[in-house]
Amino acid sequence: MSNNARYLLSMLSTSSSDSRPALLVTFESHRYLFNTPESISRVCVQNRIGLKRVGHVFAGDLSESTGLPGFILSAVETGNHEIQVVGPPGIDHLLASYRFFTRREKLSLKVSAIHASSSTVPPLLVFKDLNMTVFAVPLTPKFTSSPSTRTLASTKRRRSPSSSPPQRPKSPPALASSCTEEDPSTSTSTALSFDPEVPSFNPALLCGEAASQWRTLVLNDMFRGRKFVPEATPTQPSLPTHLKVGPYRQTPAYSTSRLPHPDESAFSGTVLSYVAVGPGSRGRFLPEEARKRGVPPGEAYKKLIEGQKVWVLKPQKVVAASADEIPRPKETRKERAKRTADERARLAAIVDGEGNGMWVEPSDCLGPGQAPSTFLVLNIPSPNYLDALLEHPPSHFTQVSPDSTFRTIFYFLGPNVLQDARLDKFVSSFSTDSGIAHRIASPDVASNNPVTFVASALLSFRLSYLDKHIFRLPQYTYLPADASPKVLSDSTRSQSSVTLLRTNDTFSETHELVVAKGVPFRTFDFDIPSSAADIEVARLKGDEKPQNVQDAAQAAWKAYEAAAKDVRQAVEQETAKRGSSSSDAHGDLCVTALGTGSAIPSKYRNVSATLLHLPGDEGYILLDAGEGTWGQIARCFGDDPKEGKEKVLRSIKMIFISHLHQDHHAGLTTLLRERAVLFPSPEQPLVIVGPPGVRVYLKEQQELFDLGLSASSSAPIRFIDSTALEAGKKLNESDTRRSVVQDLYSLTGLKSVTTVPVLHRCRCWGVVITHTSGWRAVFSGDTMPCEALVVAGQGASLLIHEATIEDGLEELARIKGHSTFGQAIDIARRMKAKHLLLTHFSARYPKLPPLSLNRPPASDGTEGTPIEPVVAIAFDMSKMRLDDFWKFERYRDAMDVLLGWDEATEDDKLDDGSTVVNAATITDMS
Repeated sequence: MSNNARYLLSMLSTSSSDSRPALLVTFESHRYLFNTPESISRVCVQNRIGLKRVGHVFAGDLSESTGLPGFILSAVETGNHEIQVVGPPGIDHLLASYRFFTRREKLSLKVSAIHASSSTVPPLLVFKDLNMTVFAVPLTPKFTSSPSTRTLASTKRRRSPSSSPPQRPKSPPALASSCTEEDPSTSTSTALSFDPEVPSFNPALLCGEAASQWRTLVLNDMFRGRKFVPEATPTQPSLPTHLKVGPYRQTPAYSTSRLPHPDESAFSGTVLSYVAVGPGSRGRFLPEEARKRGVPPGEAYKKLIEGQKVWVLKPQKVVAASADEIPRPKETRKERAKRTADERARLAAIVDGEGNGMWVEPSDCLGPGQAPSTFLVLNIPSPNYLDALLEHPPSHFTQVSPDSTFRTIFYFLGPNVLQDARLDKFVSSFSTDSGIAHRIASPDVASNNPVTFVASALLSFRLSYLDKHIFRLPQYTYLPADASPKVLSDSTRSQSSVTLLRTNDTFSETHELVVAKGVPFRTFDFDIPSSAADIEVARLKGDEKPQNVQDAAQAAWKAYEAAAKDVRQAVEQETAKRGSSSSDAHGDLCVTALGTGSAIPSKYRNVSATLLHLPGDEGYILLDAGEGTWGQIARCFGDDPKEGKEKVLRSIKMIFISHLHQDHHAGLTTLLRERAVLFPSPEQPLVIVGPPGVRVYLKEQQELFDLGLSASSSAPIRFIDSTALEAGKKLNESDTRRSVVQDLYSLTGLKSVTTVPVLHRCRCWGVVITHTSGWRAVFSGDTMPCEALVVAGQGASLLIHEATIEDGLEELARIKGHSTFGQAIDIARRMKAKHLLLTHFSARYPKLPPLSLNRPPASDGTEGTPIEPVVAIAFDMSKMRLDDFWKFERYRDAMDVLLGWDEATEDDKLDDGSTVVNAATITDMS
């Protein structure tokens, strides 16, 4: 039994268009996270959840673990330097594939891949400490085809009608005939089974134990803390550290060679569910009961409280003195102290169980306690896993800890699982009088797509009072609290306690729903009509604020409403005067800001992604794809079959990745996975332009997930290294990349795509995109002021430039490899750009950057006045035509009224005492 029995279980996120389920278990001194889906770090910032004490992660499904690199970055920056990850086969390959952009010098990371010979084995003990005991339940999907003919991706869903053909099976990479697969979890050898000094050494060719060792070397080099590295022994020497391999003598984490193929077990599609047993609580210590049994106060009391029995000598009978006995003289203080010390020494010398005594058990002196509580986290990505689930009798879950009370099953379901009769059967298999609560998160619950990032959504809502076309509400639906969604069959619901999980649901150690304090939903109590159905209402409720803050909020809102009304009328009048004709020949060129933050996501801004709409319905170009980009697209465009997210996804013709920092490309794999399951498949190929490492990273991910990279794909994905498109370089007729570029031009009407090396802390490129109709768009990537970009982008219709740091902090911007607001504006002036969109803001500027547009124009060395660009500030999900940029400056004063009043109330403290990280405080982006 534990004294630390009080804990909370919190649903950080549930199933929605931009989130997947994640459960956090919080003790006073430690936290445990079940699942790390994409954008989990932003979810934590949104909910003010600190990651400093999250020392253990239990991953269920590899495809829902893509938030791991973002989680690791955020956790380390808050001071967390020890993390243990438990996951299914392939979790080590997944983490090692992040080596180009997830490295931390101080972090000690332990990775445990759970291999099971059969999915019917009882739960496996995988973790135990003073707070929790965790058992893993491997579930392997059932198929009619042989496992050797599939990749992990084929175990997952395909977005298509039920009548559509199934996804064509893929084959895992063939292994060399001399290779034999071994279970890494049973291996005891730590001596290298390969020679990295051999000139022809290629880690991609390793297999079995050698492949496992290489992945361990990579992980040890990525995270160089040594907390979990076993000490060397004569029979088990340690793996070498800082090993250098290849012609360039690179350490494993910096090697550009492909990783070895994952273990064969990774292709089984195994996912892990978990049974977790919390601590029980001892009853209150009853000192009166201890005294009755002769227990002396002090150390013996402490032992009883800690659950240890104590040996107590029975009191000796005292013989009364006779009347004739001469009384002893009174003891001095010194004599009494000596006698007491001698008695203590005598008692200490007595061995427990010897002498005339008895054992006193803790239960003799404690009041009634509370039995441990057990919960089950079920990860069921698709109906293919239900047969394996039914092979487990309820006793497999309820009897892992017979002394505990089995209270709750959390169902984290994939598409089409909720309606399956086999799930109904599983729920019904538990006794109806057991009191077990069945809590479900599923994407199949109709009309339930709640807002995940409420602060950002509420900001968009407020700004929409200015211009509902530029500042758009995210697409969402929200079931009222008293709604009763149809979950499972009527009979099962009537017999079992079945409820739908919601984000921020919090449960006590007895698994009862409690009111969570500090849920950061809102400042104002608005009722916002659902954008999908009039019959639903999304009421955003939030923190209890002091009365003076509430009064200030109401006053600011009234002032903002008045200012917004005035400026809307003024803009309407000015628009009428300007007429329908565009002030620019290319005014219809449009841009949607999907992510406008830097380094790590924040409450109001996701990390970098910008969508360029090509005029004439020629498709889209995506500029960077930070973590959560697909979720932003889904929220922006919704489910409309003609203009929704799937239309956008299949119409993206080119993705440009500026550099290999995770805030610029960690969302790319999810985009490609979603594209690969479109039905019907996209009709045209997708071109990815980026650093060479992007190709290596994606091909390693393809071995775990279907990204559509196979040569047989009906809508192939083609790569072009950024170096090949730099100015002055020409592709030969025989170069296959030349045909890729020519096909891209013919599909989009582009005239040229030119990459420009810019000035950042790693190799980074900007890009200049020129259309045959004459417009030119320039994207800076991350850079300090760069003269090469100015030259290459001359006369741009649109410049999208990073503005990470405020004016006055130029030296900090130089150290970090970024630009200030004023420097970005100066670049636009010297480039003679007509429109400038500022983006990539540090989290230190949560809403509106302190930007002054009244800077004196910079001289460009030519006669005449430099062209003054029309400047706009990007907000997440804002959509602007070039012809609308002028409106932003008109809206600025009203924005200041709205967004300026409560900046002083913005608290950067998280619930564990750590501080929100921003681009100025982050130590390393590699």
